[in-house]
Amino acid sequence: MGTVNSSLHWLVDKWLAPTPSMPARVTRFGRMPSNQRRYVRVETRRPEGPLAIYFFLHDDGVWCVFPPADEGPTLKCLTAFGRPVADDHQAFLGAAGFSYA
Repeated sequence: MGTVNSSLHWLVDKWLAPTPSMPARVTRFGRMPSNQRRYVRVETRRPEGPLAIYFFLHDDGVWCVFPPADEGPTLKCLTAFGRPVADDHQAFLGAAGFSYA
């Protein structure tokens, strides 16, 4: 299996191909307000005009040109005693003589 090139520097070179006459520069960086994940906006000048790309840091440490997927909402069911339903289900099966694997 090939190695994954995930450094921000490598991606900037790949996507923007900066040169000494048209260098790339970071024009914005920070964290996304929705999930506090890091992003960087890198810009370079082209004869056609400026070109900017946002790069996003994923949880596995890889930089990508697309943002990480948000985790969807989760539903947690609790019993009247504040324990997760699965705990009560295991207790019920144990009391009924079943083994729970």
